Amino acid sequence: TGSSRLQTEHLDALANSGALCQQAYVASSVCSPSRAGLITGRDPRRFGYQANLNKTSTAYSTRPELLGLPSGEHTLGDHLRAAGYATAIIGKWHLGTGPAFHPQQRGFDYFCGMLGGSHSYFPKKDKNDLERNGQPLSDFSSPYLTDFFTDEAIAWISQQESSDKDKPWFLYLSYNAPHGPLQATEDDLDACSHIKDRKRRIYAAMMLALDRGIGRVMEHLDTLNERQNTLVCFFSDNGGATGNASWNGPLSGTKGTLREGGVRIPMIWSWPGHIPGSQIHNGVMSSLDLLPTFM
Repeated sequence: TGSSRLQTEHLDALANSGALCQQAYVASSVCSPSRAGLITGRDPRRFGYQANLNKTSTAYSTRPELLGLPSGEHTLGDHLRAAGYATAIIGKWHLGTGPAFHPQQRGFDYFCGMLGGSHSYFPKKDKNDLERNGQPLSDFSSPYLTDFFTDEAIAWISQQESSDKDKPWFLYLSYNAPHGPLQATEDDLDACSHIKDRKRRIYAAMMLALDRGIGRVMEHLDTLNERQNTLVCFFSDNGGATGNASWNGPLSGTKGTLREGGVRIPMIWSWPGHIPGSQIHNGVMSSLDLLPTFM
């Protein structure tokens, strides 16, 4: 989206393979209601979901339904599973931590990640909030969380291809990068040594890991000869925040505000053979469009 300092070759390639939407918006300027909108296809304010899930259960002792996505709302997982798809979410959920809000109760066959909104990028074996299908995790294929989520995505896709190649699948790969805390590997920091500001360098290194993960997933789809069978949509859940050295360019405002910098986000649609490549789309787009488009 204009930065000459961040290295995002795989995201650039994804954009070149399809359409980069330059006026795309999300339903909220903070994480949880934004995700509630994209996963239901409904404005979260219509079902009382205006704010982040920042309070504990004691604050809502008489209204437990306020602690997550209301049970009456149907998700992309619900709809696509009913249509015969295998469904999975890998990464960040942030739509409720109680049993009734668990992804596997909300239309997803498979879940690996964290139920909350943020997590250390260097999870420890005996101290983390990560799970796989309700079971706590203690072993990680990669020590860095972004790379681990990529490993999990590739493994799940491979499992779908090997178990039932004719069954369609839907993967909600919900990376938390570059959400705080600001943490990156030494190798990625070294690759961003041209950036002198320490905080900005960490942010760039986190983006580098995110970009690498996207490249690995796309390469895996190519290896499986499934690229032309797979519609890919990439976007952010909010604009750049104030505390992580992100940059919203000419857009005013930041995450947490309803100005352009809070709710206008980069969005890419890619589907070779169906969506022509090298497109710049300037029409207004919304994350609320995902569910009806997929259906």
